[in-house]
Amino acid sequence: MRKHSIRKWIHFDKSDIALIAILIAAGIARFWALDFGLPHTLCRPDESRIVNIAVKFGGGDLNPHFFSYPSLYPYTLFVLFGLYYVVGMILGTFSSVSDLILEFATDPSSFYLIDRIVVATLGTATVYTVYRVALTLFTKRIALVSSFFLALAYLHVRDSHFGVTDVPMTFLIMCSLLFILKCRKAHSMKGYALAGVFAGLAASTKYAGLLLFIPMSIVPFFQCFH
Repeated sequence: MRKHSIRKWIHFDKSDIALIAILIAAGIARFWALDFGLPHTLCRPDESRIVNIAVKFGGGDLNPHFFSYPSLYPYTLFVLFGLYYVVGMILGTFSSVSDLILEFATDPSSFYLIDRIVVATLGTATVYTVYRVALTLFTKRIALVSSFFLALAYLHVRDSHFGVTDVPMTFLIMCSLLFILKCRKAHSMKGYALAGVFAGLAASTKYAGLLLFIPMSIVPFFQCFH
């Protein structure tokens, strides 16, 4: 019985293998040459602005003093940079904060790579989220085709190489949309709550995420006529 359960758990059909292949292709496309331009940092000015804000938080002033973007993403990078410093202390790379500051001043490549890795990871995860959204609305085949197109979509692949807020916001929007669609089919307070959490995170990453209030407001009307 136990062996049968294990076989059932590890069983993959053709669509599962296709999805895995699509996600691998998406990851390769987004992580390939992720260190482009470094240590030169002016490939995308907004990237430098976000990284600089996150680094300045280390001085103790958590006010970004810049509100063209919401502050969630710089705060996230600040936490990751802090973890990078802790790991460096454990491995002996850094002996004090001064070493971290010196590295950023002489070669900030590691800071930009951390930023870009986050974006590339979320970009790849968006491909899977698109699959789940399409699966909620259509067939598994259409869901696979949808995820395949996004996996190799030039604009999304390109922007997944930049450490800016567009791709993280898109990922959070798709997560919110997934739960919104689930709520349309079956009323669930947990689903509404999760949709709201991801919508809030999207709006806190880039202001365009505020537009999610429109589908979130419409869903209850679908429930009334379901």
